[in-house]
Amino acid sequence: MIQYYYLKDIKRIGKRDKEIYYLLDKEKGWILDEEKKIIDRLIGFDSTKTEDPKSRIGNMEIISQIEEIDAEEVIERLTSREN
Repeated sequence: MIQYYYLKDIKRIGKRDKEIYYLLDKEKGWILDEEKKIIDRLIGFDSTKTEDPKSRIGNMEIISQIEEIDAEEVIERLTSREN
């Protein structure tokens, strides 16, 4: 099952398809999320913390920057040019 996401802080649409994450590029279409922008937000990974690696996960401020959306909302965001 494909899951779609909206990354609020960078105003991008993403998706997960068979455990692989993609970001929507306006010119290229779906591109591999090589920088792990989606998963970092899903787990609340804070790259600015330098202490114990376990404390870098679970940051609620980062988690709040992503929301799961449905296919209809993807279409709405694309047609409204909000993405």
